[in-house]
Amino acid sequence: NEAAGVDPERAPHGAERIQEWLDGLVERVRSGRAFSTSAGAEPDRDYAYLEVHDDTGHHSILLFSLSRDDEGVRIRSHHFVGAADEVRARVDDVVHRRDG
Repeated sequence: NEAAGVDPERAPHGAERIQEWLDGLVERVRSGRAFSTSAGAEPDRDYAYLEVHDDTGHHSILLFSLSRDDEGVRIRSHHFVGAADEVRARVDDVVHRRDG
């Protein structure tokens, strides 16, 4: 989890981060509260995402980013939670850090 104040050494990684996001989705479904989902992936972009958001402005996004190096392709997962603008800024930081 790349939330502010989380020690990167203690943050969940890979499958644990994905499970954390899925658990949040299951919790939201069970709560009966209304929500919407969105997802995106493009062949020419090195990222894809799954997102859950509600009418209160709460967003939870699971972002997958790809990077290439001498050892091959690496897939990283990022989980951001917060208001739409905060989440969008954090996603842009990851995407543009790699693009530019």
